[in-house]
Amino acid sequence: MATSKTGLVNQALVKLGQSTITNLDTDTSTLANTARTIYDTVRRAVIMAHPWNSVIKRVKLARLSDAPAFGFSYQYQLPTDFIAIYKPEDIRDDYRIELSADSTSRVIVTDCTEFNITYKADVEVLNLMGPGLQECISWKLAMEMAETVLGDKGKFDQMARGYIDALSEYGFEDSIQGQTEQFIATTWVDERIAGTLSDDVFRKIESA
Repeated sequence: MATSKTGLVNQALVKLGQSTITNLDTDTSTLANTARTIYDTVRRAVIMAHPWNSVIKRVKLARLSDAPAFGFSYQYQLPTDFIAIYKPEDIRDDYRIELSADSTSRVIVTDCTEFNITYKADVEVLNLMGPGLQECISWKLAMEMAETVLGDKGKFDQMARGYIDALSEYGFEDSIQGQTEQFIATTWVDERIAGTLSDDVFRKIESA
């Protein structure tokens, strides 16, 4: 497992057949600059793609004093490290995730007098991630750099397939560690339905 961003980026560079770097924060190569720019976006996208055990948190949400303008009776503050809801405590609860009235944060609006959730958290510490999540991040970094820096469609397709295979394999392994009801993409069509590839990326892979 990687213990630093540099190590994780180097895993992606090895997949691309490129030279590794010494320090992501100071390296000035084009690949390093790109990796530094896209790293957090890619990490969050991979966290979003599957309910990894290592990023799931549960919380009793704090109800805000101000009620929504209309439509619902209550609103609740979402955590600052919130990426996406895994599921509410009661799946029958009707709710929406919206921007707060002052546009400074995201809130849940609902008619429930209390609201508890499990959610995907924005985990940044590599030691808290499992090896499967790290491997998927490295594949997606390689996929993005193959397109944006190398401009190599063949390499992009290869990295994209590696990412999908890793997401399927490690997502499945992760899902049987006490988690159920997971959707793991196993084909290009499944991945398209799961929504973890953009329309543009899917079209490129489909036409390969």
